[in-house]
Amino acid sequence: MKIFLDTANLREIEEAASWGILSGVTTNPSLLAREQGVDFEETILEITRLVDGPISAETISEDADGMVQEGKTYAAWHPNVIVKVPSPIEGLKAVSRLKQDDIRTNVTLCFNANQALLAARAGAFVVSPFVGRLDDISEPGVELIHDIVQLYTMDPEIATQVLNVVFYELPVEEIGTGPGETSLAKGEIVVSFLLPARPPHSSDAYLRFIPRTEMDIAVVGVGISLTLDESGNCGAARVSLGAVAERVLLVPEVAQALIGTPVDAAALARLGEAASAACRPIDDKRGTKEYRIKVAAVLARRAAQSALERARRN
Repeated sequence: MKIFLDTANLREIEEAASWGILSGVTTNPSLLAREQGVDFEETILEITRLVDGPISAETISEDADGMVQEGKTYAAWHPNVIVKVPSPIEGLKAVSRLKQDDIRTNVTLCFNANQALLAARAGAFVVSPFVGRLDDISEPGVELIHDIVQLYTMDPEIATQVLNVVFYELPVEEIGTGPGETSLAKGEIVVSFLLPARPPHSSDAYLRFIPRTEMDIAVVGVGISLTLDESGNCGAARVSLGAVAERVLLVPEVAQALIGTPVDAAALARLGEAASAACRPIDDKRGTKEYRIKVAAVLARRAAQSALERARRN
């Protein structure tokens, strides 16, 4: 049995590698997006320096020709690079063609033994069944691993390895990356939201301002969550701003205006100033940049007051 790490975070990989247990690493575009601004090739090469084992780099093309072209590029980076492709037909075509050039592949998005068999027959070096995703819909994911291994064992010509793929957690603020864009890789879906237990004396509030038209689209939206400590001061806070940038913003620097204060007039004034400073809106039919920046400050102060009153009652 081998242990692989599913991440593109170099600190996590370096730490796991120092334990002497790491066999390889798998990555995908969403994991790389979480690292904000890193170069794909440089990251993969740095991982190969940290780990002496298979490193999966995922293609993003939807057709076999594109996958093959990307795969040849990735494989040229380092002998340990494994080309990750999806299991549908175009992926199988790419696996077969890459196999002819002695390029190893990792076939992902396998949800049943038939897909795994086809991937092996196409020449996959490893297959990655999505056990966690099956478990989430009450299907026995572990049984799928058993079925695939048993199927492979029955055919001595199959040398394909099986990599158990599980779910990973992602902070919700990292999912949206821009208008109509997310950090999710192709084939990935959000299957659940985990809401941690709320501490005592905690609450939140959301306010939005919409234009006086038939459009139900916010000019500005502000959400504030806060927790009061035993003295009644704000011990923790989170502030989000919507419709003032290319995506929803979680702004810790704005929350800092509240933390450690009784959420008094001075703190609310600093909160409003920080909220305005964090905005980067555009001019459109809903309002000008200047107008939306001012509205963000007003809504932030009002939302904080509402959250404070609710937290005092909890």
